[in-house]
Amino acid sequence: MAIKLSPDMDETHGKLALAHLASGALEYAFAHLKRAAQLSIRPQNLSAIFKLCHDIDRMRHLYARGLSGEDIQKTIGDFEHVC
Repeated sequence: MAIKLSPDMDETHGKLALAHLASGALEYAFAHLKRAAQLSIRPQNLSAIFKLCHDIDRMRHLYARGLSGEDIQKTIGDFEHVC
């Protein structure tokens, strides 16, 4: 429901990604995490530095566990550039 009401809110996509991850729906989790990352690096939606660092750690964790593809590396790099 939150995604329908506010589809461009990065935090909502991030939380939905965690819910999908917990249920084992890895493809959906990755899709929402990727969308959250895309939304959060837009200049008008920059998150606080600690939030970006947390998101980088979360993406690295998913990658290390084999739960995301190689394309997440670009997103990690983008986040690091913003930090």
